[in-house]
Amino acid sequence: AVQLIIGICRGLAHAHDANIIHRDIKPANILLDPNAKPKSGDFGLAAASDSEHSEDGPIFGTPGYVAPETFSNPKAIGVQSDIYAVGVILYELLTGKMPEEPASPPSSIAKCDRRLDPIFKKATRRNPALRFKSADEMADDLEKILPNIGASGQKAVRTAADRKAPATMLKRRMTHDTNSGGKESGKPQLVPLTKGEGASGSRLKPLPKSSPEIENDRRPAPVESVAPAAVSIQAGSNWPIIRNLIIIAVLIPVIIFTWGLYQTKQDRIKKELDAKELKQKNDEIERKAQVEQAKRDEEKKALLAEEKKALEAQLEKERLRLLAIENARTPMDRLAEYRTALFNGRRDRFPDNTIDRSSHFLFFVNTPMTWTKASEFAEMHGAHLATPSAQAEIDLLSKDISDLELRRVWIGGGAQGKGGWTWVSGEDWKFDNPGTALGSYASLSSSGVIRARPNSEKNPFVIQWSKDGQNSGALAAQLERLVPTLDSPSPDWPPGTVAHENRHFLLVQKPVSWNEADLIAGSADGHLAVISKPLEGIFLRNFFDSALLLEQSVWLGGRKKDDTWYWPNGEPWTKASWAPNSPDGGPSARALRYLKSSAGVGWDDASPKAGEADGFIIEWSSDGNGASAVTKDNPSAATGQMAKLRGIGRRLVTREVADYNKYLVGNRDFFVSDVGTWFKTLSINSRIEFEIPYQSLEDRLPENGDLSGEINLSGFPAEVFQDLERARGRQARKKKTFDTKLESLRQSYLMKLLKLRQTFEDGGLKTQVESVDREINGVGQDVAAFRSHFGV
Repeated sequence: AVQLIIGICRGLAHAHDANIIHRDIKPANILLDPNAKPKSGDFGLAAASDSEHSEDGPIFGTPGYVAPETFSNPKAIGVQSDIYAVGVILYELLTGKMPEEPASPPSSIAKCDRRLDPIFKKATRRNPALRFKSADEMADDLEKILPNIGASGQKAVRTAADRKAPATMLKRRMTHDTNSGGKESGKPQLVPLTKGEGASGSRLKPLPKSSPEIENDRRPAPVESVAPAAVSIQAGSNWPIIRNLIIIAVLIPVIIFTWGLYQTKQDRIKKELDAKELKQKNDEIERKAQVEQAKRDEEKKALLAEEKKALEAQLEKERLRLLAIENARTPMDRLAEYRTALFNGRRDRFPDNTIDRSSHFLFFVNTPMTWTKASEFAEMHGAHLATPSAQAEIDLLSKDISDLELRRVWIGGGAQGKGGWTWVSGEDWKFDNPGTALGSYASLSSSGVIRARPNSEKNPFVIQWSKDGQNSGALAAQLERLVPTLDSPSPDWPPGTVAHENRHFLLVQKPVSWNEADLIAGSADGHLAVISKPLEGIFLRNFFDSALLLEQSVWLGGRKKDDTWYWPNGEPWTKASWAPNSPDGGPSARALRYLKSSAGVGWDDASPKAGEADGFIIEWSSDGNGASAVTKDNPSAATGQMAKLRGIGRRLVTREVADYNKYLVGNRDFFVSDVGTWFKTLSINSRIEFEIPYQSLEDRLPENGDLSGEINLSGFPAEVFQDLERARGRQARKKKTFDTKLESLRQSYLMKLLKLRQTFEDGGLKTQVESVDREINGVGQDVAAFRSHFGV
């Protein structure tokens, strides 16, 4: 029995080394070869130890040999499961029966070697972790006790078959009587094996090898060929006993064969019953699993329904909140919301109460402001003050004013110095000249009369958007129209321009830095106002009194270097007209402004940064032309003019590029806003469907706002792709306008360079002429080269 188990263990160890688990070890699957060596058969249920065979489902194996962990957790099947079955077979070989629960030690039943008890116990532990780690380990423990099994007071190992063997066994002996020559010679005789010849209860012992004939005669014959040997009957012998033994000898093979057939049938029936029982158990397990799964599915479905209901309630609550916010917003709130979009040329969304005309839109702003402040407000929203250039438009607008119960409103007209009046859009003035006795800015009354009013007066106003997205009334557009006409007898002065002798001044109410103000003035071939003559100072003082409010200030052209104040255009610095308590002499107060305060009016020193003044005043005059004549004797003046011109050019290009880049970001944000509007109009189910791509939209867009490249909009419907195409169309139109502006700047810069070159050439400054030529070549032939020249 021990040798059989060792052989079984070694065979299983090879299978386990190959990652194969038998899963059905039992006596019926142990085969013996001609040398009585055991082989494990019927690997029909075997599986790889690391395969997915042990998922929840049917349990394979034979009852009695299946390890207990297999029933509670089919996933636990492994090497220890096969070892458990081998332990059961060991017990069965030693005791002749299956182990019960709890199993008695084999030595207490079969009186076998007690050292086998712990081996059986370890092999059949309920906890697989406490069993032998491998089949080889179990075989090694058995081999340790095999050499001296039964020695030193231990009982010899006996199988159940040994205990059932009779005390004496028949042995058929073939003998040859060499002394007799009769007929009985060479005939086989049946001789009983007495206790002296064989130990009681032992297995059959072979006869001594007396001759080859005897040895051959002992070879077992097939069952079907067994025939009774001839028997010599003698009087007075024990023939009845011999006869019975012969009959028994003949019947034993038949009984064994029949028993084998019966046992085979019983095994088959048992297998079928076991399989049926196992199938029933598996079916029951599967049924319970299906019931549990159905229960879990129902619970999950109910949970999802509750979550969906809660989400829908939350979304509805949020929708109502947003709707309440939307309903509470005033037209001015909407105007503030759409400001950037309108500034960038979008004309698809306007605040409530916007009036739609054939070529433009109008909107009344009831908040009273000065004309210059109203003009700045309009430009911030991509509009300009309304320009009703025809009488029919005046009539319609005055009716709207009357309906709104307003007295008068600012419109976009103003005086052009000593000349006539004009509109901020550049259109011709076709009405009577209102004069400048009361002011230089146009207002419209509810009766339809245009009157001049001072800038210090605050009125409501009307702003106007062109449907083509352009803003011809913006300050930059007004100055661009002015520059080409400066040398003409009647320059196209912007509305609100005032004149003193040969000087023209324009008040711009933008809270920019001194450098930015100087750049804007220089781009229009002007400069910040210089007050170098007494009469000029008196004129501007009177103008500021009527144009500025208390505590307002505007930049003048003066700067401070070290401890000395000067006018950058070269005019002499004469007597200063400081305001009370000025200058304060702070270390950063290096720029000059005009201040109107309750303490008094006059000049004041301030930091040149943005926000230190409410605006600036541009001057066009020839006062500084002779101050620093460009001659061989004064080359520094030429160098200064060249540096200033290049500085102005670079700042203008930089500003245009910055504005375009700002537009790109704004256009991207408008696209996101469009998608947000689409998302808000979706049904609750659709909002749930598109929630994930919508939340990731901004991460998919370029940070610089350029939408011309590839944009990943996977997961979005066609409506969002259409919004993207509209945004790209807006960007393309803006790019065209941007390139046009840069080309205009390039041409203007080249013209000024050529003019400066002529001045240097007339002054005999050859080195400076060469410097201008290099600058002209650097400007290049297109916008890209122009930008590259200035490094922007």
